[in-house]
Amino acid sequence: MIFKAIRLKSWEQRALHALGSGRYEQAEHYFKRIYEAVPGGEGVRYNMGLASFAQGKYDVAESYFEAELERFGESAHSLKALAELSYQTGRRKHARRYLRRLAAHCDGTERELVQLRIAVVEDEGKFTAACEAQQAVWNAEDALRRSDWQTALDEYRRAAELDETQFTARAGIGKIALEYLGDLGEALKAYREAYALAPDPRYQQQIERIERTLARRGESTDERLDERS
Repeated sequence: MIFKAIRLKSWEQRALHALGSGRYEQAEHYFKRIYEAVPGGEGVRYNMGLASFAQGKYDVAESYFEAELERFGESAHSLKALAELSYQTGRRKHARRYLRRLAAHCDGTERELVQLRIAVVEDEGKFTAACEAQQAVWNAEDALRRSDWQTALDEYRRAAELDETQFTARAGIGKIALEYLGDLGEALKAYREAYALAPDPRYQQQIERIERTLARRGESTDERLDERS
C-alpha cells in the first residue's frame, strides 16, 4: 500500500511537470497510469481532461471534465475547464451555461474575467470576434512551431485586439517580446495585462524575472512602461 502511494505520487509529479513543460503526450501517459490504478480518484478525470485539452482532443477532454463534474459535483476547476473549452471551440450556449455556473464558485480577478466573458457570450458580435481571436491564437502557435515569430506576433496582436479577455494572446506577445525581440518594456506590459486577466503563476514569474533584469540594469519598470504607452 505504501509502495503504491509512492508510485502514484511519482507518476503525478512527472505528469504535472510534463504538463507544465508542454510535453502533453507524456503528461497524458502518466495521468492515464494513475487513472488505471485509481479510476475512482477525485481529480483523476480532470487531469486526463487537461492533457487531452492541451493536445486539441476537445471531445475527449470534455468527456473527462463532465465525468469529473458528474461524479464529484460542481467545483471551480471543472467548471472553469468546461467554460474555457466551450469558449475556445466556439460553442456559445455551452460557454454561457458554464460561465454562469462558474461565477458562483469564484471571486476576485477570476470572477472579473468570468463576468467579462459572460458579457462576450451574451453579445453575438463580440463572441464572433472572440472566435476569430481564438483562431488567431492557434495561427500564432502554429507559426511559432515553424519558428516564424513575426507572424506569431502579428497573430497574437490581432487576437488581443479582437477579444479583450484573450490572456493567452497577451502572454504570447510577452513571450515573443522577451525571447525574440529583447523588448523588456513590451514584454512586461503584455505579461502584466495577461496576469490582470488571469493570475497564472507562470505570468507572475515572468513579470518578476523582467523586473529583476531591469533592476540589475538600473532601469525603472515605470520608465520602460512609459516608453510603450
